[in-house]
Parts: sequence; C-alpha cells; structure tokens
Amino acid sequence: MMTPTNSNPAPVSDGENGGVPVKKADLLQRVLARLIDLLIFAAFCSLYPIGMLAGFLYLLIADGLMGGRSIGKRIIGLYVVQFDTYEPAGYRESIIRNADIALLGLFTVIPLLGPILLFTVGLIIVVVETYLIARNEFGQRAGDILAGTEVMEWPRTIPGMNPSPLPEEAASPSTPDNEEKA
Repeated sequence: MMTPTNSNPAPVSDGENGGVPVKKADLLQRVLARLIDLLIFAAFCSLYPIGMLAGFLYLLIADGLMGGRSIGKRIIGLYVVQFDTYEPAGYRESIIRNADIALLGLFTVIPLLGPILLFTVGLIIVVVETYLIARNEFGQRAGDILAGTEVMEWPRTIPGMNPSPLPEEAASPSTPDNEEKA
C-alpha cells in the first residue's frame, strides 16, 4: 500500500494548525511511549488469565483511548491522528495500526515456540517498522500506513490555550477577551 498524500492544508507536519504548532513525533519519543505501553501490557499479563486478555485488548485499542493517546503517548506527549482529517484516531484505527504489536504480545504466551517466534518475527517487525518511521516523510510505520494515521507531538506551549488536535478548536482559542465580547 502506498503512503497517502496529505492534501489537507490546515495541520501539516512541522507546520501550523491555527496557531498551534504541529510536529511529527520523532523515533525516540515513539519508542519510549511504546515501551511504557508494553510495560502496561506486562502488568496486565501478570494477572493471569483475565489479565492477559485485558493486556491484548489494551495493546489493540490503546491509541483509540483519550483522543488518540495511549497511556504511553500521553506521558511522552504524543497523539495519533487520522492522516487525512487530523481527527484523533479511534478504536478502528488503533486496532489496525497495532495488530502487529498485539501479534508479538501473543507470542509471549505460547510455550516453547513463542520465544523463538517473538525473537525472529519480532526482530523483522522492529527492523521494518523502524526503517519506515525513519524513511517515511510523515514518520509512518506500516501500521500507520494501513490505518491511515500519523503520530504527532502534542502541542503544549501555547499560553492561554487548551491544546487540542482538532483544527476547529485550535483555530478559535478561548481567551478571557473573547468571552467578554460574547
């Protein structure tokens, strides 16, 4: 599948979104956020057997939580948006973009063959995904391309404004001056 062409002029990587800077997430930020999410997965899995199901479910839907922000992404300051609209990713996009990671999580519970699969298939997935993030203009990995998503930095340095990934909210910040005139 080819990388989608982003024709939406409002928010663009390293551009402006109604005065709110929008920037694609760098590789280190994404790795740290994923490690936090994998620690959460491991914590769930320690609550055998129901916890394992909860852990897999978390891996699949995490990026659809809290407006496109898994717990790891929220801590690191990232969010996942739909590539064409810049709306926060939903559960559908999260499941599509995280299916390969959940598959690796599944390997952790398979006796004997699981560790071998985790290492071999996991190594291939990590190498391909890292290469795609580094080489893709929008920092998209295979899951992002399939789901039509992009990972962005959360805008957090705008005085007097509640940062939001939605262009409508970002274009009309709520300030005391605007409220007095209304």
